[in-house]
Amino acid sequence: MRLKAVSWERPSAVPAMPLARGHRLLGAGYTYELDRVSALRRWAEELGDVYRFGPESVVVNDPDLVQDVLAATGRDFHAATPLIEDRGDAEENRLLWMRGRRQGGRGMHPDVINGCGRKLDDGLKRALRRIAGRRLDLVEACERVTGHVVTDLCLGPDAPDFYEELAGASTDILAVSRTLNTPLWQTKRRFRRAAAAEEQLKDKLWRLVEARRARGGPYTHDDMLDVLLSRQRPLPGEVIAALLRITLIGGHGTPGAALAWIVTVLCRRPDLAARVCDEEPQWRAQAASGGVRLPPYTVAVVKEILRMYPPTWLLARSTPRDVELGAWTLKAGSKIVFSPLLIQRDPRWWSAPNEIKPERWLEDAVPPRRGAYLPFGGGPRVCPGARLGVAVLAVAALRILSDYRMTVTGSAEPSPDVLYVPRDSQLLIEPV
Repeated sequence: MRLKAVSWERPSAVPAMPLARGHRLLGAGYTYELDRVSALRRWAEELGDVYRFGPESVVVNDPDLVQDVLAATGRDFHAATPLIEDRGDAEENRLLWMRGRRQGGRGMHPDVINGCGRKLDDGLKRALRRIAGRRLDLVEACERVTGHVVTDLCLGPDAPDFYEELAGASTDILAVSRTLNTPLWQTKRRFRRAAAAEEQLKDKLWRLVEARRARGGPYTHDDMLDVLLSRQRPLPGEVIAALLRITLIGGHGTPGAALAWIVTVLCRRPDLAARVCDEEPQWRAQAASGGVRLPPYTVAVVKEILRMYPPTWLLARSTPRDVELGAWTLKAGSKIVFSPLLIQRDPRWWSAPNEIKPERWLEDAVPPRRGAYLPFGGGPRVCPGARLGVAVLAVAALRILSDYRMTVTGSAEPSPDVLYVPRDSQLLIEPV
């Protein structure tokens, strides 16, 4: 292993970690804010795969080191603390999350989506009808679609009570969850609003969990809450509420941004759209039988667009104590930052990295290098909704192309903020 907790210094023969330098007077932070992706790419070319950014952050571009960091998350590393949590809340949420992952199991989402192809298909049809016939902001429209579907799959009949509240909470929480150095005073008002929304959502979900538990079974397994309540080893209400909260918040911004990129690419690439559309009858037969076996080329298109345009383009981990990373010792309180966007477009790990080639993901393709594909993170804190997310995105693409004419207007220029999204674009879908 490259990684282990240490309490000693490396020998003096180890060279100092290179430091990212920017504007002569205003520093690297100013240079980063001018063009975030270009700055990170230039520093990687000049400084290598590990370098310092400011006094506390270390940027890592080596897939092996990134994978080791992800594998040690929960032990030697913690997920970087969102700004809306104080230190005590962050530790409590981390422990609840890890406990839920151990007791709830990684299979909770397959339990929800296996055999519910028709429910997923019907949910997407309803969500798309809500936005049809109106020209809307591209990202906002796609967030509405994915948010409604994920909420349906998590909460079933109780979902409508949460639609608008979750959309607002997700927007506010994402807005204050910066990965690099953003002063808190810049987002103070939204910080307070996000903290209040977080607390309100946590309480409302806990009350829903306990109310449904009090009603008793039988649990139909039609939604994630039923699956979690029906486990042989009962989970405490606060653990279930924590798992639901993280999944529901994640069901808006990140998959919404991913769907926005999928829609944009399919509008620009009619050849890909035609291949996806050809698989719609195959999916329709699956959905009618309740199955959820996704058409292979559609899944390949989704995976490839997630490689080119990962919404979660920058991730971070913090060090609770001194830790060895490669040739260096990182002090407690350091932040390790890595970019799936840069790694997934690195020509060392990918052929023709700036071209969209779904064939990379078909059955006979060579699998990607370890740690070089990170749209859902990795390690113990990997996104538990990875399979669910791919299913929602693939079926959304099939339904849009089959049932609607879609038009994307505007620049759709990439914007690397909290999420990597196409900016200044509008979406109009009209029934065929």
